[in-house]
Amino acid sequence: MRRFFRLLFRAILLGSVLASGCSSKGSKVTGHVLMNGQPLADAQVVFHLKDANAAANLATTDAEGNFVVQPDAAKRTLPPGSYTVYITKYVRKDGQVPPEEDRDMEIASGTLRNVVPPRYGPPGEEADTTVAPALTVEIQNGDTNLPPFELKSR
Repeated sequence: MRRFFRLLFRAILLGSVLASGCSSKGSKVTGHVLMNGQPLADAQVVFHLKDANAAANLATTDAEGNFVVQPDAAKRTLPPGSYTVYITKYVRKDGQVPPEEDRDMEIASGTLRNVVPPRYGPPGEEADTTVAPALTVEIQNGDTNLPPFELKSR
């Protein structure tokens, strides 16, 4: 009988550890990006937790401008909190979007340009670094469907 209770205790303990690991992954965060009223495809939407040195998490918009925040390397999405949101879309001179695996190298080499106005991107990306972030959101517990980010080119 004693052995039964020990095994039962271990099973409950293991179950609670597994359950807490799943709940720490965060909730599903979805949204939509428009530029001048039109869906903005292939844009990078970066969420940076305010007042924290936490790593940022990002999503890429699909052809209709929709995005879903995918888990980061540690299998987490976005915990509840206030976020600054930066949106960029890098294209080559011919207007084509580079493959995701080449994007960072091409940005560093200067062969890409951001077609989203600098006020929506991270500070220091363009000449004017005094512009405050234009976009902020509040992520709550549970799944969050954000209102559309409506960007203006002017």
